[in-house]
Amino acid sequence: MAVSMRANRRFNIQIERWFCTVLGFILAISAPSELVISCDDSITEGGVGSEKVFNKTAKIFPSDDSFIIIANHQVYTDWVYSWIIAKLQNLDGNIKITLKASLKNIPVFGWGMRFFEFIFLERSWDLDKSVLDKGLKKIIRSEYPTALLLFPEGTTFTNRTKTKSVEFSEKMGLPHPNHLLIPRSTGMYHILQQLRGNVTYLYDFTIGYTGVRPDEFAEDKYTLTNIFYHGEYPHQTHVNIRRFKLDDIPTEESQFTIWLQEKFHEKDELLANFYKNGTFHQQPNNTLQHFTIKNEIGTSILQMMQIWILPILIYLLFSIF
Repeated sequence: MAVSMRANRRFNIQIERWFCTVLGFILAISAPSELVISCDDSITEGGVGSEKVFNKTAKIFPSDDSFIIIANHQVYTDWVYSWIIAKLQNLDGNIKITLKASLKNIPVFGWGMRFFEFIFLERSWDLDKSVLDKGLKKIIRSEYPTALLLFPEGTTFTNRTKTKSVEFSEKMGLPHPNHLLIPRSTGMYHILQQLRGNVTYLYDFTIGYTGVRPDEFAEDKYTLTNIFYHGEYPHQTHVNIRRFKLDDIPTEESQFTIWLQEKFHEKDELLANFYKNGTFHQQPNNTLQHFTIKNEIGTSILQMMQIWILPILIYLLFSIF
């Protein structure tokens, strides 16, 4: 039984990798933007991050331990770029993403995400707690490391969601960031508490897109329709990465909420500087790693061929004999 479960998990990992390859291929054709990654000094603590794994890519994540990623949420493709970063370290088959429940009904892609056991949330704690617990138990029990991607804002940053977030912050007497929403802390606090002892690090992705002014919303400009049908896409996607030890994150809920809000205000400052300078790399304390990954069609075609070569060989074999 254990062997069967292990084999099933390895099969799912491989299918998930192929799925990510297909996504990369689609982006290479529809939106061949460059992925510009900047890492701060926290990435090298404990030796992780100091080792090159292949050309233009650095070892960012631990290879043998599960970890958490949090990211700001500007457009619907944010999770794809985060997934591709995991792919750079061959962890694209080990990622679980929390997404809003409506996405699971998207033809083909939604079905695939359900197969990979992504965690779909209704954004109601009463409904989501049991779903989260089920997904977290699978991560804890898995013998393979898992990357869990969270979007603490709960939805994309738009004029409508910002208005609601500002109303909430005014009601609670909280300062509101300019380029982000107030993060939702309840679900994230629960996740961290459940995974303590099984996860060492939390990685923070701050994502910025070129072609967007400080007073604009990326979601208005880079809609799925504009990206995939009209060829309007960000020519560069910038991701700033920093890392925190779970042991250094408050365990008391009210203190954790304050910590999370502080980190999002820091992310807001990063984005303000990004809109000013066009890059995260020139900012203070952000000097360790800086590299650009080009999503080239030729490379994507070669990766797609790796998926199809075995079925083609089997077909040819049976055709001959």
